[in-house]
Amino acid sequence: VGAGENASQQTVKCLANPSFAADIDSVVSCRQAVNTALLQGGSGGGATISVVVIQRPEATATMLGLGKLIVSGDGRIKLATIPHSIIGVVLSSGELDDKMAMHHAFRHVMQNIIGMPGMWVETAELTQFDNLDTVILASDVLWDNLYRGEVGGQVVHPSLEEVATFVLVFLSK
Repeated sequence: VGAGENASQQTVKCLANPSFAADIDSVVSCRQAVNTALLQGGSGGGATISVVVIQRPEATATMLGLGKLIVSGDGRIKLATIPHSIIGVVLSSGELDDKMAMHHAFRHVMQNIIGMPGMWVETAELTQFDNLDTVILASDVLWDNLYRGEVGGQVVHPSLEEVATFVLVFLSK
C-alpha cells in the first residue's frame, strides 16, 4: 500500500464508522483525526475527499481538495465549491478565466489535502435541496478537463443512455 492509498483507506475507514455518519460536524472531526494520525505517522501520504450530507431540505457539502457541483433540475448550478488547487483558487478570484485555467500547467497541483500540516476543511450549505437536484462529486480529472457548465448541462433530465454515453466519452478522453 502506497502512502497516498494508505491515507485514502484511513479516511474511508473513519467515515464508514457509524459514529461519524450522523452529521457534517462528525465528518469534519473524522478528517481532522485522520490528518493528525497521518502527520504523526510520518507516511508522507495524502488524500482529497468531498462529502455531501443530504438531510432534506438541506444539503451540506464539505471538501478538502476537490470541488463539487449541485445542479438543479432545470440545469442551474445551485452550489459550486472552489477546488483547493492553486489554479482553482486563482480562477475563483477572477485572475484567470476558464480557458486559461483549463490549460494551465499547475491546474492539478493541490494546496490542501488530508495529511498536510495546516489542512483545512471547507463547508458550504445549500438550504433548499430539491427532488430533481443532482450532486456531482468528482476528482480533478473531471474538473480539470470539463467546464462546470458542460458538466451541469449533462444532468438536465438526461436519459440513461445519454448519461452512459457522456460517461463513456469522458472516460475515453
